[in-house]
Amino acid sequence: MPELAEVETVREVLINWCKGKTIKSIECFYPLILENCTIDDLEKTLIGKKIDDIRRHGKHLIFDIGEYCLLSHLRMEGKYFLFNDDAYKSKHNHLAIHLDNNTVLCYNDTRKFGRFNLIKKTDLYTNSIISELGKEPFDTSYMELYEKAKNYSGTIKEFLLDQHIMAGLGNIYADEVCFASRLVPFVKAKTLSIDDCQNIVNSSIDVLNKAIKAGGSSVHSFSSGNGVDGRFQNELNVYGRENQKCKVCGNILTKTLIATRSTIYCPNCQVIHAKTPRIIGITGLIASGKSTILAILKKYDYKILDCDMIANQAYLDDEIIKKLISVFKTSDKLIIRDIVIRDANKLKELESIIHPYVINKIKNQIKDGNKYSIEASQLFESKLHKICDYTIMVVCDERIRQKRLRDRNPNDYYKYKNLNNNLTDGYKKVKLANYAINTTYGKDSIEEQIKNMFNNFL
Repeated sequence: MPELAEVETVREVLINWCKGKTIKSIECFYPLILENCTIDDLEKTLIGKKIDDIRRHGKHLIFDIGEYCLLSHLRMEGKYFLFNDDAYKSKHNHLAIHLDNNTVLCYNDTRKFGRFNLIKKTDLYTNSIISELGKEPFDTSYMELYEKAKNYSGTIKEFLLDQHIMAGLGNIYADEVCFASRLVPFVKAKTLSIDDCQNIVNSSIDVLNKAIKAGGSSVHSFSSGNGVDGRFQNELNVYGRENQKCKVCGNILTKTLIATRSTIYCPNCQVIHAKTPRIIGITGLIASGKSTILAILKKYDYKILDCDMIANQAYLDDEIIKKLISVFKTSDKLIIRDIVIRDANKLKELESIIHPYVINKIKNQIKDGNKYSIEASQLFESKLHKICDYTIMVVCDERIRQKRLRDRNPNDYYKYKNLNNNLTDGYKKVKLANYAINTTYGKDSIEEQIKNMFNNFL
């Protein structure tokens, strides 16, 4: 199937052939190729109009013609040819656009999978065909990609192929981007870190730019039209090279199937995220059982970062002390705690002072490349989840949680209870987290849930 680079090559050829030309007449030899319109619609709206420009979004060609856009999706085998005479009538030419310079632009499609849609120019980006597509890699930020990856249930390969996530990559370039990013294609996309997503965006742009410069990849039967073929197939690192040597390490390339799609990768070069995420954020109500989960994660070589402990350190920092005194007239933590329990607005002011301090400390800690579990009661409120590869919400039967809270701090039970209610929307955060662990049924159950969580990454 032609991908972004091939469609861009077609676009550049069509610009030379058609831009500025006026449409004299249109013929359609296979009506089903017109998805939301008829040949009568095309004749009424396009004849006598000039082709002002030809754009592209992902794999879609967009002909700007007067007040309308004619969208063309090449699908598996779509091609364009330009004729100067009556030879344009052939078995696989399904749409013929006669231009005012006595040439005929023909859409050719052996399998008849390609489709055309006629859309008002003002409706182009609200119409579902374009509006439901993701941005192209050139316009995608790595943070946008990371936010989408966190809740994606499929593999990295499926994630890259999903046009709603990022438009333009198909099977060929998804394999090439995985290789360039050193990512294992069959690992879950939700394990991708921020750095991984940045590598994906950068690699996608690099691979596509090289492919566009080389004229796309003429793998299988793709041709940009009238004998203009791509040369990028000569530079492919993995796609179509099953059982051949990796160009980088010399290891034999391996083939696997992911969602029925043939996938080639190098088991030696593509090693990132082979099993688990590096930074796991853990949140939950007070006394929900977070410490038990942290203790189990230590067995998986995760170092613990306790945000409450770091926040306590903030009250000893000279700059923080100045800010606290300016707002609360004191820097005493216990006095401030009593204030924010009663006043939600004061709580927000406290968060605006403490959260940046904690986030900065966490960021400096995790630079060493070790695996970390970050315990934060305000993981989402503080935006700490943005630096995590994966997030866990800890839940528990409310009666058991209340008993733990009483046993832990009988004198301050109601204060903690009220503070907890101010700090969180409780179990609504289950929807925000990547995974929920229920601590109601004890340690054995918790360990089994964590084991299942890690199995999900494979």
